Amino acid sequence: MNVYVILNSEGKMSRGGQQPKFDAWGKFWRKAGSITNHLIGMETRSKSRWHQNQNQSDPDAVYAGCEVVEYELVEVSRKPVREFIEGYRERRRKKAKESEDAAAARKRASDLKMLKKLQAQYPDDS
Repeated sequence: MNVYVILNSEGKMSRGGQQPKFDAWGKFWRKAGSITNHLIGMETRSKSRWHQNQNQSDPDAVYAGCEVVEYELVEVSRKPVREFIEGYRERRRKKAKESEDAAAARKRASDLKMLKKLQAQYPDDS
């Protein structure tokens, strides 16, 4: 299965529509005919008398310097739904534990720093 995107010179993807914006997420077209219809529609729209009278920016300019990129989607793995969900939950638990451990380590380091500062400020005279 192939999908198509429109990339600008900054590597951002078109969101499609009549006044497309570009961002990191963008839109994927699943058929070459669909993206072609979008591009032809933009071209036709730019030539319409109404848009010319409205002093709209030339939609062709929106895609100036852009490229249509075709990606092939390849199956990577298959898992039963339950296994997939449990794997996701386990990864989330592991990430949360790592985050908690890192926060505890930062707290310990901060406490030790404060202890050393207090020890320097109030030396033990005994």
